Amino acid sequence: MYPCKAYEETCIPAMLMTIRVLAFLHLLATIHDVVRLFTKSHWRHITIPAASSREWGQLTACPMSRIIQVSLALAGLVLSTPVVANASGMQREIVELHPTAENIPEVTDPRFILNEDPTVTFMGEASHEKITIGVADGEYHEMFGRVASLALTGNGTLLVVDAANVEVRLYDYDGTLLTTFGGSGEGPGEFRDEPDNISVVDNGSSVFVLGSFGDFVTAFELEGESTVTPKGNFYTGLSAHNGCAMNGHFWVYGYDPGFEGVLHKFTYGGERVASFLEYYKSPRQYFSQRFSRNGLIACSEAHGIVALNRLNSPVVTGYREDGEMAWQVKLADFDPVRMAEYSPRGWGWHRPEPGQSMLRSIFTDPAGDFYVHYLTYEKKGFDNTPDHGPLFKIDARTGEGTYLGIAPSVVRGIDSGYVFSTTNDPFPQVVVHKPKRD
Repeated sequence: MYPCKAYEETCIPAMLMTIRVLAFLHLLATIHDVVRLFTKSHWRHITIPAASSREWGQLTACPMSRIIQVSLALAGLVLSTPVVANASGMQREIVELHPTAENIPEVTDPRFILNEDPTVTFMGEASHEKITIGVADGEYHEMFGRVASLALTGNGTLLVVDAANVEVRLYDYDGTLLTTFGGSGEGPGEFRDEPDNISVVDNGSSVFVLGSFGDFVTAFELEGESTVTPKGNFYTGLSAHNGCAMNGHFWVYGYDPGFEGVLHKFTYGGERVASFLEYYKSPRQYFSQRFSRNGLIACSEAHGIVALNRLNSPVVTGYREDGEMAWQVKLADFDPVRMAEYSPRGWGWHRPEPGQSMLRSIFTDPAGDFYVHYLTYEKKGFDNTPDHGPLFKIDARTGEGTYLGIAPSVVRGIDSGYVFSTTNDPFPQVVVHKPKRD
C-alpha cells in the first residue's frame, strides 16, 4: 500500500493492467453474444428486400450495438497494452537500480555516522499510554480516508492531513477534534489536488499544505484553538512530492525542465527566488529529472536549516537558507530499498529484500531539531512492511546525531514527551503516545 500512494508509478501500471484484463473479458463475452445472435434460426430465414427499413433497423439494432462494443473493447486492448508494458516493466529486464553509488554522498567523519544500538529503548507501555484517533467503522468525523501527514502547532494541538477526504483536521493532544478545513477546489482555502504535505510556522499561526503533485500550495492562518482563515494559494510549476516552510519562504524538492536546480525557494506569495542543487546523476535525462523529485524534506525554522534525503539514500543533508551545505549524516545500518529503472521509461520501487530499509519520515520538534525514522524489512516484499523501526535525532545546528531506539511506525511528531505516529494499516489512524506522569 505504501509504494502505491507515496509514489504513483507503482499504482498506474496496476490500474492499467486491470483495465486490460477487464477489456479482454468484456471482449470474450461480447463475441459470445454476437455469435449467438448471428446463429439464431430467424437470421437464416430473413429476406432483406422484403423487410421495411424500420424492420431492418429493429433487426440490426442489437447486433450492431454489440459490434460497436467489440470494437471499443479491441481499442481498449490495443491502447492499454503498450502503456502497461512501458510503464510497469513487467516484460522487461531491470536496467539499473537507484540510488546508484555516484548519487550517494560519502560521509567519512565518525561524528556524522549514526549507528543503531540494540541496548537503547525508546518508549514502551510502562512510560506511555496510547490514545488512538480514527476507527475502522464509525461516523464520518471518527474515520480517516487516508492519513498522509501530520504537523504540530507547538501550542498543544496537531494537524492531520486526510488525503482521501481532501481535508485537514485539527486535534488537541487528547484526541479531541477541534475543527476541520480544506475541501476540493481552486478557491481560497481549497485543495486543487489531494493534500499531502503540511507545514506549520510562525509560532503555529501559519499553515501551508502542498498538493500530492507538488505544484499547488494552499496557505491558512490559525488563530486560537480552532479558528482557521484561508490566506491564499500559489502554483510552484514543479513536479514534486515534498515541501516545507520557514522564515518567510516555502521550500520544495522537485524539478521543472525549464529551471536548473531541484531544491527551490519560494516566497509565501509564490515567487520563486532561488533554486539549488544538481539533478540526480543519470546518463538518461528522463530519469535524471524523474528521480529528482523523490525524497523527503523538513525545515527547521529555529535554525534556518533544510534537511533533505534524496531517493531513499542512506544520507541526510542539511542546507542553510543560502543553499550552502551545513552538514551530512550517514545512517550506517541503512541498506536502501531501490527504485528499479526499466527500458525505455519504466520505473517502480523494487521489491524489498530482508534487511533493506525505507526512510519514512523527517520532521522537527518545537525546538527545531530533526528526527529521522526508517523501517527495516524482516521479510521480502511490501506486504511485509514492519510496524516499527529505528529513530534518530539530529542536532539542526551541528548535524551530530543520537540514536533513540525502535519506534512505532510512522513517527511524525515529538513534543514535550508526547510522540505522534500514523498508520494506514489495517485502517487509517493517528496514535498519540502520551507520557505517563508520576
